[in-house]
Amino acid sequence: MSFSGYLFSGVRDAYPDVDIDSYFTPAGREILDQAEVLCYDDLDAVAQGVNIGELPARPMSEGELPAVLADYLAVPTSGYDRPIFLGHGVHDVMVPIPLSAKLAADMTRREPMWTIGSTWPGTSRPSNGLCPTPRRSWHNFSRSSNDGLTTE
Repeated sequence: MSFSGYLFSGVRDAYPDVDIDSYFTPAGREILDQAEVLCYDDLDAVAQGVNIGELPARPMSEGELPAVLADYLAVPTSGYDRPIFLGHGVHDVMVPIPLSAKLAADMTRREPMWTIGSTWPGTSRPSNGLCPTPRRSWHNFSRSSNDGLTTE
């Protein structure tokens, strides 16, 4: 449930003109609010005992949300102005490794010299106990016509 909290909290931040809160009950909005300030394990603790069915206020398939999610979750396969590293834990439970393999293949087909891929045993979730960088510093990327991908 924490992962979803971070996802929808990021969508809410990235698309302030879309009423993301309308898709959630008060309990759901609380999870999104807490995702803005808590690390993963702390958010898991807040979500303990909350049933996933208590979070949505209406179907997620209604309104603008499906298009917003497709846009938010899309990963560009070209247009980068420097090499990127694409890594994936072979036991990642969030993203199946074939999706990363397809992304790497799509990137390599467009810009062969620029994609670096790697796998490692384990998951992609940090295991060092440290809180990851706050979401707002890494989720907000946009494509600029003159310099590839830039942070806003």
